[in-house]
Amino acid sequence: MLLPSKELKELHNRVPICLSGEELPGACDVRFGQFFYFFVFDKQGELTTVVDFSRGLTERTKLGEPLPTAFVGMIEDALVVESSLDSVERAYLTSKGSKASYEVLANKLEELNRIGAMRVVRLLRENAKKMNEPTLTSLRALQIEIDAVAHQVIDREAIEAVRGSIESFVTDHPAYPGTDDLLGPLLTVGFRYSFDVGAHCQTLANGWRRQAKEGGPHAEARRALAKRLIERSDAHLRAVRSDLAKQKDGGYAAPRLLAQLGEAKKLLPLLDARKPVPVMRPVFGAWRAAAQAKLKN
Repeated sequence: MLLPSKELKELHNRVPICLSGEELPGACDVRFGQFFYFFVFDKQGELTTVVDFSRGLTERTKLGEPLPTAFVGMIEDALVVESSLDSVERAYLTSKGSKASYEVLANKLEELNRIGAMRVVRLLRENAKKMNEPTLTSLRALQIEIDAVAHQVIDREAIEAVRGSIESFVTDHPAYPGTDDLLGPLLTVGFRYSFDVGAHCQTLANGWRRQAKEGGPHAEARRALAKRLIERSDAHLRAVRSDLAKQKDGGYAAPRLLAQLGEAKKLLPLLDARKPVPVMRPVFGAWRAAAQAKLKN
């Protein structure tokens, strides 16, 4: 049993712990969050760390610690963390986007289990023009956004947003170092729940080719980028077909794989036969509309 325990009572005497969500947290407090995360704040109310109790308690009890001792131990470890997310954000802005300050910021987000990542994305984008290298800060914001969305279970709006962010950056900066590396996440993250990925990539590549024909300093880079996108898309779709062939009796992943391939005739009957979990209903609806539109054309 975790509650009640003398260890937790002793801890509560030193640190206010908001377990119910109905209490007003103290100046220094630990708050319960979704999926058994605890949020630790300093006296200024700034987030210092996020404790993953689901994983941490399992690891500690496997090593032989009693559950109350494991719980208190994780809190004790969390309380010695001094830097807050706000403080490392301020350091990044003050340094005008230095490499060292970005590494500290990225490490802090990892420590926080990526909680707060989208807040950092907004901060970097809003302040990019004030940094020594605006494009680099924009790229960093995009990389954090991709990493955060890649670890989401399902969030269609976030996935659509990151796809748009990648496409915009690549289109605006075809020759920038690191741009080519964004094509992989575009396919695996941005297009994860898209219908007919091949058609999307062709449309995007054709737009770059049209821009290249207009000339300009990055014309050759746009042509090369279009070529690489189609090559990466073809390879991605080959992998999708291979994964689909391994699905037994229209397995769990079959609708998503058929959607990526744009297989409207095969997808629609499968959607009719499935009752999606609530979080997937918007995705299923988008696939159904796209498949029906494709069959009408």
